[in-house]
Amino acid sequence: MSEYDIGRAGHAYEYKGYRYDRLSDAVAYAALMRSRPDQRETHGTVARHAPAPPETASEIELMRQLGIEIRGSSYCFRGYRYGLLSDAVNYARAQTHRPESAG
Repeated sequence: MSEYDIGRAGHAYEYKGYRYDRLSDAVAYAALMRSRPDQRETHGTVARHAPAPPETASEIELMRQLGIEIRGSSYCFRGYRYGLLSDAVNYARAQTHRPESAG
């Protein structure tokens, strides 16, 4: 954890302000960021809170349509976890508009 500057916040692991339920997810993201030459390392973590449940019927319907679920303190889409509903929605929409790769 110290090698990647990953901290603890209760039961969660944090890296650069992002919270993960699993240490392996935090390490994988930290390793990915370090592999990119345009990413700068910063030290310290920022506490994040559990996501607020969707408040409107339209948010609940959007989650249903895109297949986004709430698990613990995260919004989940296809195995990925997000602290913000907007991040999960953006990723889900990008995946539905992504062309199939030729192979």
